[in-house]
Amino acid sequence: MISPKLLEIARDVRKLSLAEQQWLLENLAKRIQSQTQNTGKFSDSSSLEQKLQELAQDSEIQKEVMAINQEFEITEMDGLEN
Repeated sequence: MISPKLLEIARDVRKLSLAEQQWLLENLAKRIQSQTQNTGKFSDSSSLEQKLQELAQDSEIQKEVMAINQEFEITEMDGLEN
């Protein structure tokens, strides 16, 4: 069943010029495509896990993590316990 709000939007769209309707359609298509792609990327946990493992093996990432750890080494020795 179509909601009253959606029917109202459809009526409002019919009042727009053809150029405005085309812009709206393109904008909606881009938004839907973007959301679909983002949903697909993160809904597959095995794919995400594999990508994280690949990042963990990357030597540049490892160097950056080591540099960050060195920066915070002093903070870790401030006497606070886990």
